[in-house]
Amino acid sequence: RDAYDPQAFLDELNSTIVGNIELGILLRHTTSVIQKNLKCDHCFIEVLPTSNSETRVVGIGTLQLGKEESQYIFKTLKMSDRRTVVTDHLGSNEEKLRSMLSERNIGLITRLVPRQGNRSSAIAHMIIGHKKSGNIYDKHDIKIIEIISDELLIAIQNALRFEEIQQFNVTLQAKVNEATAKLQRTNKKLRDLDETKDEFISMASHQLRTPLTTVKGYMSMVLEGDAGKLTKPQEELL
Repeated sequence: RDAYDPQAFLDELNSTIVGNIELGILLRHTTSVIQKNLKCDHCFIEVLPTSNSETRVVGIGTLQLGKEESQYIFKTLKMSDRRTVVTDHLGSNEEKLRSMLSERNIGLITRLVPRQGNRSSAIAHMIIGHKKSGNIYDKHDIKIIEIISDELLIAIQNALRFEEIQQFNVTLQAKVNEATAKLQRTNKKLRDLDETKDEFISMASHQLRTPLTTVKGYMSMVLEGDAGKLTKPQEELL
């Protein structure tokens, strides 16, 4: 009842990871593949907040885990520096944690942490329910889950970077639109000023042409002798 082909499981998961870059779709499809192959009650992935986004929890099934309970569970796991915890493997010295996980029907939790660098900082958590058969997760299941976690960690990091680039593009486009609108307003002002200049020049030309025409007319009359005979120097000056 619990049987699954590990290679077929990993192949299906790889196909899902490679085929999706958008985080929400990636998480929904991944949790569906995990839940189907492990035959568990539910499967959820919690992606921790970044500078550009809040905490996101996506999965298949029903998860009843409050904020305070979640903080206690993951703080406890972080302090113990454990990567994967199976509820049924917890000892009597961790009765509170065991009881809390059992009450929420959580069979296994894995912290998605980089294998190198800061191991205490998780990128995400994978929360998996108990097997529907009632059997506990064995070492083979845990190995498969940790392989999945390594691949999923990289996929989530890539999806978060993709989101960051998209957000940058949106911000950049908004700034470009704002700058374009500002240029358009400035160009309109320049066009208005240019029209005002043309109107002024047209008006000034008209106002200057009237007295000049009058002056030219009288000079022509004087030169033609209408006001009397001119001397040679007077004619040359006029």
